[in-house]
Amino acid sequence: MQTLQPVLRRGRSVWNQSTFPSDEFHERVRVVREMLLGEGMRALLVVGGGERYHDIAYLANLVPMMPWTVMVLPVEGEPALIAGIGGGREIPFIRTCTWVGDVRVAPSLGEGMVRVLQERGVTAGPVGVAGFEERLPALLYEEVVGRLSGYELVAVDDRLAAIRRRKRPREISAMVEAARIVRRAELAAVAAFGRGGSNVEAAVAAERAARTAGAHDVRVLCNLEVADALWPYEGPSMVRHVPFCAYLAVEHEGYWADRALTSPAVDSERYLQARSGLAAMREAARDGARAADVALAALREIGDEHRQTALAYGLGGGIGLSLDEAPRIDPESEDRLEASMTLSLRLCLGHPGEPLMLVSDLVQVGQRAASSLLSPA
Repeated sequence: MQTLQPVLRRGRSVWNQSTFPSDEFHERVRVVREMLLGEGMRALLVVGGGERYHDIAYLANLVPMMPWTVMVLPVEGEPALIAGIGGGREIPFIRTCTWVGDVRVAPSLGEGMVRVLQERGVTAGPVGVAGFEERLPALLYEEVVGRLSGYELVAVDDRLAAIRRRKRPREISAMVEAARIVRRAELAAVAAFGRGGSNVEAAVAAERAARTAGAHDVRVLCNLEVADALWPYEGPSMVRHVPFCAYLAVEHEGYWADRALTSPAVDSERYLQARSGLAAMREAARDGARAADVALAALREIGDEHRQTALAYGLGGGIGLSLDEAPRIDPESEDRLEASMTLSLRLCLGHPGEPLMLVSDLVQVGQRAASSLLSPA
């Protein structure tokens, strides 16, 4: 099943070499090649596209426009990108978005992979694969695996995720810029609602501001027909629920930032509880801490009456080249935090039939309490 996408998914698409010069990707590739060599693998095959583009974006600086794109990375020699089957109309544009020089189409996906491997002198042996089961539909998966029958395929999704988990300094800079954009979208929504606009008008104002500021992809959920649930907007509406509650997420240069907001944010007991729970999560989110302990810190602050709603909406988790990276902030999680991880911390409080109360922060894990990447109000 293909993931549904917004009608206007693509905003600003460009390789900003001032943020990510080619040497950034050469260093990332070096680390991945060391991992491959250490485990006796001769190459890496990465499939990405749609919502799951993280590994290709990390290595090639490409957020694929196709449902799938493949990067072939030998341990020695130049990498290649297979960006389509048959026609290559998008190839000239794709070449402007990546440092990889060999961008091509292939008669079939499996044949294209084998051809690149053989051109690089990899004719047999162990080959790392990532994204195969996650991205390839059944028939295409069978074709690819059949073509690669002469190789030993080793899944390395978890190994790549572990490498991506610790954000590099330039990645943090990109996320700070994404956070600036989502903050701008938040302010636009609050201003529109403050002028008497409907909840949908506030949501539209948020998306417009984000795209104007350079967002590549935008997601907006808000309380529409009912006050106690979040939905995507699908058309005009004059419904106005007070307070306005929304979840905003923007992607800029491959990296995501998000924001949960309540406007007006009155000093009610629930709002103060939510802020207190969020502060407790920031304090607990430090290098070596258990993700479960971060969750429990929030739950202790908000009390049992709000526990069910908070857990139903989720307490957040890792964020970066995906909105849902590991670890998940959950009382049952066995994961531990690492320095330089980036987390989206969120709290949603409420009771059925009553307005929600949403707060959040985008933070970087360090030796002490997590530091916010969002600009102040």
